[in-house]
Amino acid sequence: MIVDAHTDVLLELVVREGAEPPFELVLREGETGVFTRYWLPKLVAGGVGIQICPLYGEGARRHDARERTLAQLEEFTRLVEEHSEQVCQVYTAAELDDPRLRLVLSLEGVEPTRWLDHFDHAVEVMGIGHVGLGADLVDQLDPAHITKKRFALDGFISPEDFPSLVTALRDRGYDGNRLEGITSGNWLRILRETL
Repeated sequence: MIVDAHTDVLLELVVREGAEPPFELVLREGETGVFTRYWLPKLVAGGVGIQICPLYGEGARRHDARERTLAQLEEFTRLVEEHSEQVCQVYTAAELDDPRLRLVLSLEGVEPTRWLDHFDHAVEVMGIGHVGLGADLVDQLDPAHITKKRFALDGFISPEDFPSLVTALRDRGYDGNRLEGITSGNWLRILRETL
């Protein structure tokens, strides 16, 4: 069995020819049924048992990351319902043993959550000891793309913007060990335990 931690199947379900820049995806022919016609047979043929499917809102031309992400979630829900004999959504560890193709939702980028709220949610769900940074900064890209907000979070495109993030987290009530955990301590703990 194959466990694949990333595919853009959900993005492809909502992006149509002409709606987005061509570099994002090689779109499959036809407007409907791309999961049924393309993805499901390919995943089954490849022996994929668990597929992690990220919701991806960044890259939208109209600054509609949240709307695009919600559209992907709606399509995901629909395809799981339509193909319930062949696929299921994983919510619990026990469902990892389901014989069907198991689909797990994830979130790529925090653009749909506008991004400080994402820290609050992650802390609420996982606890402060499991939240850290992985910025994937884009200051190496053409500034014309950045000013159009296609690839960056407002005010956070370069390593020199980290102090602004720290200030914003302090304003949200993160301080002392909690703040240090997010900015460095949690990653240092993991690295020391695993290296």
